[in-house]
Amino acid sequence: ITLVALVLLTTSAMNWLAFDYSRGLLLDQIHAHLDTIAHDRAARIQAFIERQHERVQLVSSRTRLRKYLADALITEHPKDFAEGTARILNDARDSTEDFQNIWVIDQAGRLLTSTEGAPPLSLGDLQLPFDAPHLGAPQGYGSDLVLLSSPATDDHEQLLGLIVIQLDTPELRNILTDRTGLGDSGNVQVATQSRTGLRYLRLPSPAEELESF
Repeated sequence: ITLVALVLLTTSAMNWLAFDYSRGLLLDQIHAHLDTIAHDRAARIQAFIERQHERVQLVSSRTRLRKYLADALITEHPKDFAEGTARILNDARDSTEDFQNIWVIDQAGRLLTSTEGAPPLSLGDLQLPFDAPHLGAPQGYGSDLVLLSSPATDDHEQLLGLIVIQLDTPELRNILTDRTGLGDSGNVQVATQSRTGLRYLRLPSPAEELESF
């Protein structure tokens, strides 16, 4: 009886070790697969962000726009400022389908100029950086609209104003909703590390508030 019990116990232990080993291999394969997907999504999102930064800098570096903004710093009502800046911003907006509206604000958040027909710019508690290009998160539930900004400076790097573009971003939504390699139940979450923990960039949902990244 003791011999039979020992054989059964040894067989059970070997089966368990084989199962545990197989389970470990499977988990390693799953983690490696997810790691590959994460790197792919991160690279695509980073490339998207960099392209948008380049696009807004093409607007903020326009020579004639910078001249108008520089004149506004030394003259309260420079000649043709409203018409001239609106013409430049309208041209930038109309050159692409995904630029919806463009505003220029000063460091206090006051509106300097905007594209024709642009609604008032409402930033709420959103703090836009004045020292570097910035791409925000979608502006609300079901929205692909984000705020894209970049400082406009003179030749001595003095701030002239902040260019703020309302950008339509279906491409970003396509990246975040791409389920390639994720099966039926997988999804992508994007987060950055902050002093208070993780800050998530998520697709809009009724239960979640979007944060900038």
